[in-house]
Amino acid sequence: MSDLDDAGLLVQKCAELMRLRFLPKLTRGELFQPLLQKTVERFGKAGYPLLPFEAKTMTRLMVLLLEFANLSVTAQHIVDAGIYYVEPLMSGKVRENNDPLILPHWVDVILRAAVRDPRIANAPSKAVAHFAYDALMYDAVMYGFFEIERATGKTWAPKTR
Repeated sequence: MSDLDDAGLLVQKCAELMRLRFLPKLTRGELFQPLLQKTVERFGKAGYPLLPFEAKTMTRLMVLLLEFANLSVTAQHIVDAGIYYVEPLMSGKVRENNDPLILPHWVDVILRAAVRDPRIANAPSKAVAHFAYDALMYDAVMYGFFEIERATGKTWAPKTR
């Protein structure tokens, strides 16, 4: 199951677990410290020790994306959440056709981990920091660039040779 290319099957397999046990625990109070610790540790090991405000800013952006996952529990806005609002996917409310399901990278990683070991739903903050940190950081960077583009009207694109 964890090697499947179809995210829809992963969602079907883990939807109830995610909706009832995992998503409701994705709160700022639960997430911030483990992700901050992981951020400081990860950048330090890479030879780039972060200043406290850098680590906290990165962590806040990652926590924001996790809060977007379940807007009924958090005070975030649905328009800002975009694809990061995954609770309806776990409730089966939005998949009306057979189009490929696009999930945030961190959700895909967590679903694959949950298929292997459903116990991760008992400690979502630890699971995200352990299994999905890189995917969550990627999502946060991409979201950050999207927000900059939206605010400035300038399109960001990597330089090519």
